[in-house]
Formats: sequence, structure tokens, C-alpha cells
Amino acid sequence: MTAVFLRVLNMSITAGWIVLVVVLLQLILKKMPKQLTCMLWAFVGIRLVFPFSPESMFSLIPSVETIPETIQPGALPEIDSGIAVIDRVVNPAANLSFSVLSTGKSGAEALRIMANGAVLLWLTGICLMLSYLLLSYLRLNRKMRTAVRLKDNIWQSEFVDSPFILGLINPRIYIPFRLSDTAFAHVLAHEKAHLARKDHYIKAFAFLLLSVYWFHPLIWAAYILLNRDIELACDEKVLQSYNSEEKKSYLLSLIGYDKPENRKRIPAPACPLAFGEVDLKERIVRAKTWKKPALIFVIPALILCAGAAFCLLTNPKSAPEKESFPHESLYSWRTKYIGDNSAVGNIIYNLTFPEDMAYQQFALQTSAEPYEVTVTFALSEKDKEQYAHDAPNPKKEISMLEENACIMFSLIENAGIVNFKLVDETDEEKRPLTLVYTRQWAEYETDCTLWNESDTQEKFEVLLLRLNELFDTNM
Repeated sequence: MTAVFLRVLNMSITAGWIVLVVVLLQLILKKMPKQLTCMLWAFVGIRLVFPFSPESMFSLIPSVETIPETIQPGALPEIDSGIAVIDRVVNPAANLSFSVLSTGKSGAEALRIMANGAVLLWLTGICLMLSYLLLSYLRLNRKMRTAVRLKDNIWQSEFVDSPFILGLINPRIYIPFRLSDTAFAHVLAHEKAHLARKDHYIKAFAFLLLSVYWFHPLIWAAYILLNRDIELACDEKVLQSYNSEEKKSYLLSLIGYDKPENRKRIPAPACPLAFGEVDLKERIVRAKTWKKPALIFVIPALILCAGAAFCLLTNPKSAPEKESFPHESLYSWRTKYIGDNSAVGNIIYNLTFPEDMAYQQFALQTSAEPYEVTVTFALSEKDKEQYAHDAPNPKKEISMLEENACIMFSLIENAGIVNFKLVDETDEEKRPLTLVYTRQWAEYETDCTLWNESDTQEKFEVLLLRLNELFDTNM
């Protein structure tokens, strides 16, 4: 479930970028029909539904995997937003926060606890959103039991302050009493336009997506703006078939709903499955000033939207692997402080250990000098005994552990002791075997100050060759 949540999290971040672009496009296309700008929100929906997209060099998406979906053992997640400035600000702060939260636990344990907590919170949010959907629908449906059927699917009720549509399979139009014949005709035309456009399905589907991605504020903004644009698009659909006098009458009907005594509208916003009239002020302004644009302006707008679709619905091309320093990934985590969980964890992950050892976790002792790193492995009891220095037939792989200890001393300046803790893979309660290596031992064996020998990548590479030859790990 953690993998699913991380995928959902990354999809929400990608969709968030699209929300920002769509808002910008709507400002540019302000005079265009809302039917066109409503379609832009489909880009967000597609990104929230489909986890995979083709790659393109024209993609506007900075990164499709901002949060790493596979966390390597011993490593800590760092964001890759595709924007270097953001990464440089966020990652150090995140590492510092994680170091505080993981006090007393290994990095793997702390990360697992945090991931499980995030998944639980996410699922709880989904349940609350869907519960609200169901309960609000049942409440509104019960309130409409006293409604009177006027004709077909048109109903009237004394509890209706503003017209709305309720239901998906057999949607009903609910209209208040005391409407003039003219206002009734305009209201009915607007609600039928909703049904013709299938807006009741669109809003229900949008709310389901919002329930899954409830934690992202930009998805909430997209949902609110989508509802606004749908209302404006419906007004335009109705106005297209009206002459100038009918348009004035329609506008007067909207103004009537905007009177102070009519501003307390309840049902529509209260239930996600009820499609009602909201934000009358903007609708009135739009209806008053809107004119169908000339084809010469619509065609460039369509081309712009098509280009936006291509750029927003494709992923950036994967960067080709560049030739790099042979041990660049290892050297890049060089740190002065053993308390840097992320750096130490990644150093351990990038080391090569004997094949019969199963990595479990690492822990840091930073309360008093000498500071210690303890790396725990699980292996069979027979193999564990062979790693002891006084074993009758000690394993040759011990030299690999000695080399790794020296590498860790060269990359972690204030590390004083490196422990390799070996536990029985079938019974961890058995007495573990701990191999202890000190910095004094390592620098005596190598006859050098290890930290100084990793000043540069080139010197570190030379040091690795020396260690390899000294401990003969290729035998």
C-alpha cells in the first residue's frame, strides 16, 4: 500500500503543475467560450487517472517522480522536483527534520513508521470524503421526499431555494416554488443544458478524484474552478439560442436570484451529487458581457489548447546516463557528521558486502565520543560463526568488511567506530556477533589519515585502489 500511496502522491504533484498551467491558459483565453476552457480541466483528470504517459521533449512537466517510489535500503528519500532551486532548499531541511524524528531508531525503522502513518492518514481522508458524499446525498434525498412532480423529471419543493439536479442514473431537476413563468423557463433551460452536457456525471467523477487526492490543495482549487466554469459554460449554451431580448430576460432572472433575500442557497453545494447554481455574481457579469467570439480567434485558441495537451500529457524524456566518476554516487555522500542520517545511509547502501549477508538496518550512536555506526546483517548461524576472527576457518569475506570500514572512515569525518553486527537469520534472539573496527586501527592498517585521502574525487579513487590491493578483496 505504501507503493500505491507514493504513486498517488507523485501523480498529484504532476497534476498540480497542470492546474497552474490551466489557470494561466484560462487567463489567456478569458474571452473564449467556457466550453473550450472547461476541456482544459480534462488534462488534470487524465493525469490523476492514468499513471503512465508517453515521453516528449516538449513536455512541460518538470518531474514525474518527485518523491522516489522505491526507497533503497539504508537510503533516505530526497525529492527530485526537476527544479534545482527547490531541491536545494527542501532536501537539506527534510534531512534535518528526519534526523530529529528518527532519534533512537534506525533510518529504515523511522522511514517505515512514517510511511505507514502517511498511508493510514491518506486512507482515513478518503473514507471521510466518501462518507460525506454518501451522507449528504441521503440527507438531501430524504429532504426532497415531499417534492411535487411537475412533469417528466422536473420537481418542485418548498425546501428548494435554488434550482439543482440530483442523481446520476435518473437525475431529477428540483426547482423552487413561486417562480414567474419567464424565470421558470430560463431556470429549466439552464438545468437541461447541464443534463445535455452530462455535467452531473462530470461533477460526481471529479469529486471521486478529489476524495483520493484530498491532501493536495491545488486539486481542491481545480475542483472549485471546474464547477465555476461548468456553470458559465451552461449559461453560454443557453444564451447561444436566445435573441437579444431573451438574453436580457435571462440576465434579469439571474439578478433576481442575486437579491439579498435569495442569497442563502443551501442544497447544491451541500451535496457533491447535487448540481446547483453557485457564484451568481460572476455568472451575471459573464452573461452580460459575453459574446460568441469570431472563428478567427477560436482557431488559434484551439491550436493553443492542442499544443498544451501535447505538452501537459507527456512526460519529460529520461536523461541519458552520463559518464561519471566510477564511485561518484558513493563520494557524493561524503559528510563531516555521523549524525547525517541520509548521507550515512546512502554510503552504506553504495558499499558492496558479502553475498551471504542480508542487510537489515543501520543505527548511529551520537551521544558521546567515539561516535559509532552499527550496520546489522542477518545470515545463517554457520556462516556467522565463520566471520569470527578466531574461527578455525574464517571467511575470506572478512577482508571486504575491513575495506568497507576504512571507506566509511574516509567518508565520515567524525566516525570513531564502525560495527558490523551479525545476527542469526532464523533466530535474532541468539547472541549476535559484532565485528568492531576503530579509526585508529584503520589508519594504522592503511598508514594514512583516511579523511584527508578523500579530499577530492581523484584522491578518493586512488584510495579505493589502495584499499582494494591492501585487503585483496578481488581474490
